[in-house]
Amino acid sequence: VDLPDDIVEKIEASTKVATAEEYFSSTRMERENSFAKQLENYENILSNISMSDEQKRFAQEEITKINNTQNAITIAENLIKLKGFKDVVILVNGDSINIVVMAEELDDAAITQIQNIASTELKVDSSNLHIRNL
Repeated sequence: VDLPDDIVEKIEASTKVATAEEYFSSTRMERENSFAKQLENYENILSNISMSDEQKRFAQEEITKINNTQNAITIAENLIKLKGFKDVVILVNGDSINIVVMAEELDDAAITQIQNIASTELKVDSSNLHIRNL
């Protein structure tokens, strides 16, 4: 069946959006599952009576770091969305922060806005931010 070009373009565009939406939701879910597993491991250390006070103190510090990171990510993602982006996902890997936004293009002004929000909320230097669109 030959479809008119405009119909084909609309189908391709809607497939791209569905695929992009799937990317954002599945990536966000994977990130949250990773945080949950880390938290569970540290909670197990806290509840294990054979662990030393030092190990428990370390586990509590890591739980606090994870919670702070999760909060900072949520705030940054929401602020970026307020700038008009349909969706965004932020992935933290040590000092490296990957930010993927749903946008056809990213101009310098948009990149600067995203950098300012992410560096402020996640307390990282903008040189550690890697921003791309999907």
